[in-house]
Amino acid sequence: MAEHNSTSSFLIRVSLHTAHRFIRRLLDFRSERLLHPVRSLKHLMWYISRYKSIAAVTNSRPEEVKRYINEFLAKRELHEHIKNGYDYMRSLGLKTWRIDELLTEILYIIVRIVRPLNVVETGVSRGVSSSYILQALEDNGKGELHSIDLPKLSEKGQLKPEEEQIADSLPEKRESGWIIPQKLRKRWHLILGRSSDKLVPLLKKLGQVDIFLHDNLHTYDNMLWEYKTVWPFLRKGGVLLSHDVSENNAFPDFCGSVGRRCVYITANFGAVRK
Repeated sequence: MAEHNSTSSFLIRVSLHTAHRFIRRLLDFRSERLLHPVRSLKHLMWYISRYKSIAAVTNSRPEEVKRYINEFLAKRELHEHIKNGYDYMRSLGLKTWRIDELLTEILYIIVRIVRPLNVVETGVSRGVSSSYILQALEDNGKGELHSIDLPKLSEKGQLKPEEEQIADSLPEKRESGWIIPQKLRKRWHLILGRSSDKLVPLLKKLGQVDIFLHDNLHTYDNMLWEYKTVWPFLRKGGVLLSHDVSENNAFPDFCGSVGRRCVYITANFGAVRK
């Protein structure tokens, strides 16, 4: 009972803190755009609830989650670096699929709590998610990130039709992960190619994975195949993460097949603990 009351009290404090931060964002006319009030309210509600979800999937206490949230907010140099990268893209007239600050925060917190030796991700693009994973590994003082990404083949007509959705427009002479700060690259290993070709050899080489992140081709078959392929190599207590879980039923179908509960940290970002 005491533990329950402590958790409830913590969540109330977090809710007030989060509401204050969110109102400040709404009133900040230096922001790129004013947020839609109804959409912002919905955003705020799941923003608050994510604390409990992260604690559940990492088997940690809410107080630990809060500590790493504050740590994430203090990474001003990295935040500014990523913002400058997007400004550069826009100056060239290129499309930018901006990754929500909350998702990068989630990734940072989970990596800090799990303290992995091996993180594997499929899908890199510019490298925003990769940057925050690498920052968390650096702050942990250990761990490596192994990233699989399609090379820039669209000009050569080498992409399959279903892969066009992940063939981002990159600046000229820029490759996968170009936005990752140089000082964080010592823990990064980039493998160019399709996950269908590269994932199994990588997993066999590593032997065991602590965190897996899916963020490439979001078809049912590809997502389910990646989940099932990684699962035997994921250590006990390891975490499987996936972007775009609302695209199809691959994520809940997989969780059901392995007898694990799906955790939806956001409506479109899922996690499952082994």
